Amino acid sequence: MTRLLSKTCLVIFAFIALGFGTAIAKPKIAVLGLEVQDPSATTVGKDLTDALRNQARSGTGKYELIGPDKELVDEKLMNSCDNELPACMSPIGTSIGASRLLYGRIRLVQNNFIVDLVLLNVNDKAKEKTLANQRLATSDATDSVKLGTFARNLYKAMTNESSTGTLIVEVTNKDADRGAVKIDGDEKGFLNSGRLPIQNVLDGKHTLTVDVGGFQPFTKEVTVVANERITVSVTLTPESTTGGGSIEKFGTESQGSHTNYWKPMFVTGAIVTAIGGSVWLYAYREVLDGQSRITQFDGRDPAHPVEVDESYCDSGKKLSEVFPDKPNDDVFNAAASESRAGLVQACKNRRYTKYGIAATAIGGVIMLGTFYSAWLRDSAESPSKRVSGRVKKPSLVVTPVLTPTGGFATLRIDW
Repeated sequence: MTRLLSKTCLVIFAFIALGFGTAIAKPKIAVLGLEVQDPSATTVGKDLTDALRNQARSGTGKYELIGPDKELVDEKLMNSCDNELPACMSPIGTSIGASRLLYGRIRLVQNNFIVDLVLLNVNDKAKEKTLANQRLATSDATDSVKLGTFARNLYKAMTNESSTGTLIVEVTNKDADRGAVKIDGDEKGFLNSGRLPIQNVLDGKHTLTVDVGGFQPFTKEVTVVANERITVSVTLTPESTTGGGSIEKFGTESQGSHTNYWKPMFVTGAIVTAIGGSVWLYAYREVLDGQSRITQFDGRDPAHPVEVDESYCDSGKKLSEVFPDKPNDDVFNAAASESRAGLVQACKNRRYTKYGIAATAIGGVIMLGTFYSAWLRDSAESPSKRVSGRVKKPSLVVTPVLTPTGGFATLRIDW
């Protein structure tokens, strides 16, 4: 009887152990070899694939690695999956016996290897998670420890095993509320009121860069811890030149030299003057030609042509009224038609002449007004004066003046 009870207990214990073992069995995951998009990334792609498989093989995560090891490129070719859609990739996982399929690609961009990963739920035929543009420095790719850390962080991030944290960037400068923030050279967003929280940052060391206009770029190495919020306080240094006194920047100032914005204005004035003068000259010649055509009809001496003015162009009369035809006189009518055409030509180009004169005058004023600042001021102003002291911002001063008989105002512009 005792032996029978012992055997019964052993059988019951075996069933319990079997059921417990089945209950705690982990889902299977297959890691396909990374697809190499750049021949120079072949070796790193293979090493990173091995590191990802080792991470899954360690047994510390929620999934259990299942073999055999297969390559993404080969499986896509054998299953005609040129687009990597879940409906096409899921049968690959099923054939291996995996409930999850981890795959991706690697490429070299300048001094970084860029990795994109996808975790596919084979049973649901849906992408469970994607991770794009993960950067691995070429110098770290040859270091087995750093490569292993990079692979561990990637694997944990893909399987939601808490390998990411939140980095909060706070700029202390009151006038630096806007700017770009980068992590390891990858832009993560822009400051809002001097603050930017960045989520899902892989744990480990990263290079933080903050770039705000009017300040020197800020770079610092930061360490992110999984499941924690790390706040980095950033104090930016204003961009300024050193010298005998403080300098308020207007445009771009540098020690011993500065940007002369008057020269482009002078050149612009010269261009406007040249174009206006050309239009003026061309239109004036066209006016003279039109007037000579009228002269043929009028019968005057070519040395004393008809001068087209407002009485011709703005009279409001029709051309047929200014130069009417005569019945049954083809010669006269031909001359009248030529004169009408000449009048149209002269009046039209007379307007263009005015435009050309106006453009020439405006360009000339710009040239005269900027000549001193563009070409003479730099030579007259000593370098020490430009560097030391205080460079003033442009100012506009209006001063009212009252007199017994009335009043007026004076205008002063300081540059």
